[in-house]
Amino acid sequence: MRSKRLPGVLVVLALILGLAGSALADSKSDARRYFTRGMAAIDAGRYREGIEQLRSAYAIRPHPNVLFNIGRAYAALGDLPQAIQNFESYVATRPPDAARVQSTLDDLKTRLRLRRLVNRGMKAIRREQWNEGIGLLEQAYRIRPHPNLLFNIARAQEDAGRRREALSSYRAYLRTKPEDATEVRRRIAKLEAR
Repeated sequence: MRSKRLPGVLVVLALILGLAGSALADSKSDARRYFTRGMAAIDAGRYREGIEQLRSAYAIRPHPNVLFNIGRAYAALGDLPQAIQNFESYVATRPPDAARVQSTLDDLKTRLRLRRLVNRGMKAIRREQWNEGIGLLEQAYRIRPHPNLLFNIARAQEDAGRRREALSSYRAYLRTKPEDATEVRRRIAKLEAR
C-alpha cells in the first residue's frame, strides 16, 4: 500500500516544488523590473519615483545595492537624514566599497550638522538675537567655509550695527568673486559713509 501512495506523493511534491520555483523566479523577475524602473527614474531626475520603485524591489528581494541606490537618491534630493539612514544600512552589510561609502556618510553627516547650524543661526538672526545667530554662522563657516555664510554673517553684523565687523566680512566675501559683487560694493560704500 505504501508503494502505491509513494508515486502520488512524489507527484504532489514535484508540483509544489515546481510552483515554488516558479514563484521564486517570478519574484526575482518582479524585483529586477522594479529595480530597473527605479534606476531609470533616478537617472532621469525623478528621485521620489525611483525611491518608491527601489523600495518595492527591496521588499521583494532585499539586496544591499538597493539600499545604496536609495541612499544616493535621497542625497540627490537633499534629504540627508534618509540618505544617511540608507547608507548606514548599506555599510552594515559590509560591502567591498564600505570605506568609500563611509567617507560619503561622514560627508553627509557633516553637511547635516552644518545645515542645522545654519538653520539655527538664521532663525536666531530673524529673532534679532545677533550674538547667537552670528556665532552659529561663524561656527558653520569654520567647519566648512562657504561664501554664502560670509555674506549672511556680514548682513547680520550690519543689521546688528557692528559696522567694522560687517565691513571686514563683506570684504572677505568680495574676495570670493561673487556674482553680486556690485551690490556688495554699494553696501560697503554705505557702511564706510556712516
